Parts: sequence; C-alpha cells; structure tokens
Amino acid sequence: MANKFFEVFEDTLNINIFAVDPVPGGYTKKTLDMLAISPNVRNYLAVLALDADGANFQPTDRSQIKLLAPKSQHGQGGNPDSLNPQHIKPHVHFLPIPGNHSDVVNANVSHPLVKNSAILCRHLAWQFLTVHGTPLKQQFQLSADEVSQLYNQMLPKLSEIASSASTGGWLSPIEGFKTERKVRKYQGEYVHEPDKYINEHHRLCVLKQDYPPVPQSNDQFSESDWTLWQENQTLDLPKEQTHLKLKSVY
Repeated sequence: MANKFFEVFEDTLNINIFAVDPVPGGYTKKTLDMLAISPNVRNYLAVLALDADGANFQPTDRSQIKLLAPKSQHGQGGNPDSLNPQHIKPHVHFLPIPGNHSDVVNANVSHPLVKNSAILCRHLAWQFLTVHGTPLKQQFQLSADEVSQLYNQMLPKLSEIASSASTGGWLSPIEGFKTERKVRKYQGEYVHEPDKYINEHHRLCVLKQDYPPVPQSNDQFSESDWTLWQENQTLDLPKEQTHLKLKSVY
C-alpha cells in the first residue's frame, strides 16, 4: 500500500508502518512492493518471530528489505510539495522476539512464557502508532521496568521456548520444510550483546537511555540516489539498524 501511495502521490504523504512478523506466506512470489520500503515511509518498525522455522513462513527481514530510490527528489528542483525536502531515509528497525508466527499475537501460545511476546508486541504497536499520530481509544502502555521484566523472564528460557515453538518434524503440511530463520541465525545483526538482550527494545529499556543518533551521512539519501533516479531502483539498507528512541517504544 505504501508503494502504491508513493507511485501516485510521491512523498507528499507521510506513512508509518508497524509490521508484525511480515511474511508473504506459502509460495507467494515476492514482488518489489513487498520488499522495498518507499521514501514516503518515515518510520518502519517490524517484529520478527525468532522461533518460526517453516520454509513457507520466512519473513521479509534485513537480508531482503531494500529502500526504493526517492523519485520525488529527481531533478534539481525536486517536488515542491514533498514532505521530505531533506532527503531523509526511512527509519527502519527490526525487533526479534521469542515465539513462532502465531505466538507473537497470542493466537496459539506454544509455551507459557511466550505470552510475554504477545504482550510486548501489543505494547509496541500501541506506542509506535500513538507516537506517530494514530489515535487509539484503548491504552496499552507499559513502563520500562515492566518491559524489562517481561523480556528478562524469557531470556533464560529461550532454548525451551524455541523447542516448544518449533513446527516439530522436518516437514509440516502447512509450513513446509523445517528451516531456521536468518534472524535467529544472525541475531547479532539485530541486537548489540545478543547474549544479554533479546532485542534493542529490551536493551534500551534496561539501560533507560536513548542511543546516539544515526550519523547524518547515513541517515540521508545521497545526491546520486535521487538525481540519477531510475524506475524501480533500489538501495541497500544502512549497515546499522536505525536507533530506537525512548518515546517510540515506551
């Protein structure tokens, strides 16, 4: 939807996306509009289920997501109605969280402790959407201490949770062959000190401090990104995830 809005309105609209384990599913062909975050997206925060291991439920993670080149800035004048004249890239962050594809929304709790993941996911969604201007009638805010406690309860039981969340045998009629997710295999790309913290939300709430801002040179599209614009041109994500801000997560 964000890509279609960008195609029609360029970046004269600001969009914020909270994605819960984004999975194309089954044998769906992955198209550009599933894999590219368009320049009209200001903030993209995705929760990824660590322990889903079906080949048919592989998510769009950091290894697949790209940034779409900023068409609105094409040419010296750019788009006079652009809401992003500074050429700021979308802020993109992924949060690994224990459990499988159903656990993170409490649809089918595979382990008693993994209900914490669904609680955290709901809090994150409420906080993210509220901070970025979506009015919600029901509040679901947790304090930093409450968030830390939920993560800390799961931390020593991660192997046990993963075993319970697994599809079981080597092949599932729905989820396909058993395949470890890249977010689990390369967890260090998603969180500093992965032996101590489940994700950056966990780390931030324990430390109770904002992280330093992303360097400006890495936060903005370069001049060549937008002056040499080509249809469906994509760019790699920055090597480091966008740093979370306190107000966006609690």
